[in-house]
Amino acid sequence: MQSTVTAGSQVQYSALNISAESIPIWGHCHRRIGSNVLLMDDSGGARCIRCFQLSLRSMNVLSVLTEGLDKCYTSEEAAVATCPGEPPGISPQGIGSSASTDHHSQEILLFKTSGVGGEKIQSEYCPLDDRFTFTYSTNEGSDGHAGCHKHTSEMENCPAGSGLHFRFRDCTFPDHNTTFECMGHWQGPNNQRYIALSEKSTTGKSRAIYRCALYHEDPTTGVISMAFSSDSTCSSDLRSATDGFETMRLTHQETFHWPQVLDPSPCQIHNKIFSLPLFLPFRFPRWAQGRWEHMAVEGDTLVFRDHGTFTTYTFRCLTTDDTTGERSLVFGRTQWYLFKERINSQNLRMDVFKESPCPIAGEYTGYIPDDSGLCAKLYSDCSRSEIMFYTVSDCSPEPEVYEGIQFCPYIRWMLSSYWHCIYFS
Repeated sequence: MQSTVTAGSQVQYSALNISAESIPIWGHCHRRIGSNVLLMDDSGGARCIRCFQLSLRSMNVLSVLTEGLDKCYTSEEAAVATCPGEPPGISPQGIGSSASTDHHSQEILLFKTSGVGGEKIQSEYCPLDDRFTFTYSTNEGSDGHAGCHKHTSEMENCPAGSGLHFRFRDCTFPDHNTTFECMGHWQGPNNQRYIALSEKSTTGKSRAIYRCALYHEDPTTGVISMAFSSDSTCSSDLRSATDGFETMRLTHQETFHWPQVLDPSPCQIHNKIFSLPLFLPFRFPRWAQGRWEHMAVEGDTLVFRDHGTFTTYTFRCLTTDDTTGERSLVFGRTQWYLFKERINSQNLRMDVFKESPCPIAGEYTGYIPDDSGLCAKLYSDCSRSEIMFYTVSDCSPEPEVYEGIQFCPYIRWMLSSYWHCIYFS
């Protein structure tokens, strides 16, 4: 949690522990009212009651709305009067800052540093794939001209999709590199999205370990506009994806060109004869088009994000079996290296453990006990009995998924009429 910003603009942090019944430096749970909770601290002899609203933005980022940590009340009624309004879900104004949810509340962002048992936090998949060149400008300094105005600076998410690597080159300051790990991303105002980052390495001067930014991708050009706040909040000097303390404009780097099929001679796959067309593209089957779990198929392109290895696979369809529509000849690449071009589709298979069927079939949904506003969904894969999915989201009509896990049973057994399973995800 951000505590102070020094005169030198360096952000300082305070550690905060959250247990099932209290947040020690703020108080213990006294009463819950909808999505708000009253915390009472009586360690000093007198009662100090404050109202907080906690919203999980991602599995590593928690947003807290409150009137302020410098105010508290001795009566419950007075504290309730300061509670933020109930979150309306994803409104056109967004939910990323305190101003967008309640004008009288301030937002505090909490960044997870470890789990309950001290385990390391899980990395999040970054929403920005591929390689980019970028221009950069900052409001730090007195002249207002500091930045990188040539398209020689680069950003990429290689080799793992959980990180963003920035290389600042030919700027008004010395060249340096900065690496961020993605903590999460969520819906922002006006079709923009927030992204929370933690800085892992840098060769330059760092303002803050944790950063918040707004970004937006132009659907026509693919150009991404991104702006950062001046500290570890999502409100300080951050107004839009093009207006912030630091701003970037990222353009996809054309480092790879998909091959064109020029040889019309037939080829054979699993005893099926394919005649390759003279020109691309060749679309994937109609039934495969659309968005799937961690995968999207559009026209001749399939993008799959492997959340286990943080690798993004992109496949282009070269041709499809016209008789069944179930087999396609593809050319594939990841965000950082190419597959070798092969006719035999077995070259793209990945070895897995010998799996066991799930003991539960179907789809189940429900509310999470003692966690108002959050719903859970457990469902099995109809075509693969060894896979189950578990997601946590808000309970709105168009829910924002906060966490999704794919489970594969490694072993299962029955004891006292109950199934016991060991899973890996």
